[in-house]
Amino acid sequence: MQNGRRTPHGGRRVIGKVLVLAAALAAAAALTQSAAAVPPTTTEFGSSGSFQLAAGTLCAFAIDVGYAQQGSFTTTYNNDGSIHERVSHGTEQDTFSANGKTLIGDTYHFMFLAEFEDGVRVAYHANGVQERVNLPDGSVFIIAGRIDVLAWLAGGSSFIVSVDSGNAGNNLGTFCAALS
Repeated sequence: MQNGRRTPHGGRRVIGKVLVLAAALAAAAALTQSAAAVPPTTTEFGSSGSFQLAAGTLCAFAIDVGYAQQGSFTTTYNNDGSIHERVSHGTEQDTFSANGKTLIGDTYHFMFLAEFEDGVRVAYHANGVQERVNLPDGSVFIIAGRIDVLAWLAGGSSFIVSVDSGNAGNNLGTFCAALS
């Protein structure tokens, strides 16, 4: 309005300005939400220990296994702060003992990927070498490939000794013979 009279396009200009202001406020809110998102976190870890594989798990006899590992896991988050993904990278070295004999595995690299939806883990896979041991006859015992860790955990197993796809463990007979 001008001097108490309506101008023909004045209302459209006001609506246009309100729409531009609303768009600017929406963009600012989106930027604020992104800025408030939780940044990725990385945690270093190291562990060692031992356990026993029951007779029949790998060989006809029980095997004592010692392990030492170190690495890190990185967690990324969704804008709402819930976990999106966790990736673990590291190295491990294992020893296998039975019947007074010991085999020492090579240090190997591992990678685990856990995926989440709404903060709930929906997929969990291990990829790469699971074990590599040089055997006394010059051959190698190796397990490598991909493991569905969620399925493995649901089965109640205590040690990953096989893969879903890949090399499920060549030279197992020679491995067992070296420890017998």
